[in-house]
Amino acid sequence: VIFDCGSSICETSLLFKLKYPHSPVVSIESDAEKFEILKKNIELNKYNDVKAIKAIVSNTNIEPEVSIDELVKKYNMNNVGLIKLNIEGVERLALEGAINTIITQKPILMINISNRDDDCYQIPRILSKLNMPMEFRLKWVEKRIYGVDCTLFVKFIKPQPPKQEVLRIRED
Repeated sequence: VIFDCGSSICETSLLFKLKYPHSPVVSIESDAEKFEILKKNIELNKYNDVKAIKAIVSNTNIEPEVSIDELVKKYNMNNVGLIKLNIEGVERLALEGAINTIITQKPILMINISNRDDDCYQIPRILSKLNMPMEFRLKWVEKRIYGVDCTLFVKFIKPQPPKQEVLRIRED
C-alpha cells in the first residue's frame, strides 16, 4: 500500500500507479477544489485501487483530521510500503500519527522538509527517537517559480545477524 498524503490533483498517485501497478494507493487531500480534480483523475485513468480520502493528515482522528495509523487499522492494511508526506507544514503531526505503522511495517518515507524552516533537522530528530536503523537521503530541487523543494527519503534497514566465526579444529 502506498500513502500519498498531500495528493493535490493526484499526479503523484498516478505516477506511483505507473511504477507499481499492483500496489493500492491511498490519496489524501484536504483542499476541496483539488480533491474534486483528484477524484476525476482517478476516474479518467480507471484506477479502481486508488482510494481518495478528503481529510487533513495529522496525529488525531477528529474530523476533518485523520491519522495514518487509524486508516491502517480501519482498512486492515498490513503491507504499507511507502508513505509520501507533502502536507504544507504538518508533516511532523502526520509522523506522530503514523508511528505504529512506521515501527511495525517499516515503509519507505518521502517527507517534504521545505515547508517549515526547521524541518530539515527536526524531522530526522523525531525519526531518530524511534531507535531503528535507517538511511537518510536528500533530494533538493530549486524551482524557478516556487523556490526550493526538499524531500527527505528514509529507508529502514533490517538489522543483519552477527557474523558467526567458524571454529576450525587443528589436527596435530
